[in-house]
Amino acid sequence: MLRETPDNAEIIAGRRAAAAKKRRLRKALVRIAVLVICLIIAAVVIFFALFRIKTITVKAPDRYTSAQVVEKSGLETGKNLFLTDYDSACESIEKMLPYCDNVKITKKLPSTVVINAAPANVTYSVIIGKGVFAITNEDMKVLEVAGTPAEGTVIVEGHSDAISYETGSELPFTDEPGDDPVKQALSQVSQAIAESEITGIEYINVEDKNNIYLIYDGRIIIRMGSTSDALQKITLAGKAIAEENRLSSAQYGEMDVTQAEKAVFAPKDYKNMDELVAYNSNTEEAGELPEDESPEEEGEENEEESEEDTGEASEE
Repeated sequence: MLRETPDNAEIIAGRRAAAAKKRRLRKALVRIAVLVICLIIAAVVIFFALFRIKTITVKAPDRYTSAQVVEKSGLETGKNLFLTDYDSACESIEKMLPYCDNVKITKKLPSTVVINAAPANVTYSVIIGKGVFAITNEDMKVLEVAGTPAEGTVIVEGHSDAISYETGSELPFTDEPGDDPVKQALSQVSQAIAESEITGIEYINVEDKNNIYLIYDGRIIIRMGSTSDALQKITLAGKAIAEENRLSSAQYGEMDVTQAEKAVFAPKDYKNMDELVAYNSNTEEAGELPEDESPEEEGEENEEESEEDTGEASEE
């Protein structure tokens, strides 16, 4: 230890001042650390005690009650507002209550949760057995199973004997591993229908992806073959049908657009859509046309009729 003398008094005083400054700094740091710890503890207490779910508000389709939606969500009052798994809650609602779509959950501080569920778009009635239909949305989520098609939906047929289904889940068309070719074909056809803006399609058959056909207005079979050039084919069919409608809205028949460059219409003696489907099924099973319609004769009929002004046939 340096003894204080007149010669080193100034040095000793400087050292004492530096030591005192260090002590004050240590005390200040200790106080700051204590304050930070207290603030953290307070924040944790507030986080867990204050931000708890007290109110759950529901906006959902009328077919479900608010209590049903809350129950299927798994949300409970008293749980922390920020530590709740809202993604799982949304998935659970859409699965357990199929007519709820695009479910979103938002938080409103300090203690409210809002569940918003849009009504599902009832789009397809898919044949899954004799007299059995899977009612689905546009993404093929099964909304329910019914004995009749849902009003305003498009009837879809495609390998119904291979379908397994589960309400609230996506409907598969085949049991084949990997991508579902039937569903891919349906998706391409549906997209082409939407983009072509044709209206009145009531039935889509995608059992054979190379021999797809549609039924328009319950009276006209549209044969499009494969999904190649689907938009061009369906747009062409729509224009040809519009021409037919200007002449007769009661004409039954077949519209062939398999070549995509032209539409050939041949009148048929049908009475309703069931007869169209039955006629088509019987023709495919037989592998030939009815006796009075050989391929050569029908081709000649189409060509001749397309040149007449009667409107019984059109060619584009």
